[in-house]
Amino acid sequence: MKLLAALATVLALGGAPSFEYDASAPLRVQEAGVQTYGGIAVHDLSYASPVRGRVPAYLVLPPGKGLSQSCCSLPAQAELGMS
Repeated sequence: MKLLAALATVLALGGAPSFEYDASAPLRVQEAGVQTYGGIAVHDLSYASPVRGRVPAYLVLPPGKGLSQSCCSLPAQAELGMS
């Protein structure tokens, strides 16, 4: 709810959030490790933030090769010090 309140405040003040970014900037992905649970691989990643430091993320991959469904989990606002 804090995130919605913050967004409402920004919009009320006349500023729309900007989702612009430099698509040519390198992500500098780093992998801290990978663990497997029942054949599902969970990769502990981070990538460079254009604002500050690094952004943590998880990449979850099902077993098998080729095209498959995957899930990428990004941090909650509290993990980034935004709460």
